[in-house]
Amino acid sequence: MVAKTNIQETISIPSGLTQPFKEELGIRILEEVRARTSRGIDKNSKSFKGYTTEYKASRDFKIAGKSSSVNIRLTGDLLAELDIISINSSSIVIGYDTGHELAGQAEGNTIGSYGKASGNASKARDFIGLPEKIVNRIVEEMKQEPEFAETRAARSEAIDNILGRFQ
Repeated sequence: MVAKTNIQETISIPSGLTQPFKEELGIRILEEVRARTSRGIDKNSKSFKGYTTEYKASRDFKIAGKSSSVNIRLTGDLLAELDIISINSSSIVIGYDTGHELAGQAEGNTIGSYGKASGNASKARDFIGLPEKIVNRIVEEMKQEPEFAETRAARSEAIDNILGRFQ
C-alpha cells in the first residue's frame, strides 16, 4: 500500500539549541515515541482504542498472535523505521517519506484506513509525535547532562569574549 500523503509530524523545539543538541534531541524524541507507542499511548498521551470484539474473534487476529493491548508492534518494523526527516532552528520533523515502503502502513495506523480508501477516526492510532510538555522535559533533562552543559558554558564564554571587545 502506498501512502497518499507524507506521514510526518513537525515537533516544535526551543530556539538557541546547538546543532549537536538538536541532533541528539531528535534521536531521543524517536526513542520516546517508540516507547510510548509500545505502551499503547498516542502522540496526544491517550491510550490507543482497543481492537473490536469482532476483530479479536477473527482468524487474522489469532494467526497474528496478537495480544488484546494495541501497541503497533506486530513485527516491529514500523517503529524501527520511524526516522528524523529534517532538523531546523525551530523544529524537528519525524516520520516517513511518501515513497517509504512502510508509509502506507503508517498512514493506515495514523488515519485509521488500514488499506481502505478513506480513514476512520475511531480506528486511528496516531502515534507520530509528542506533546510539547514531553519535548520540554527531554530538553531540560538534556541540559543537565555534562556534555550539553559544557557546550552552553563554552558558548556563553565565547559570547562574553566577543562582547568584551566592544566595551
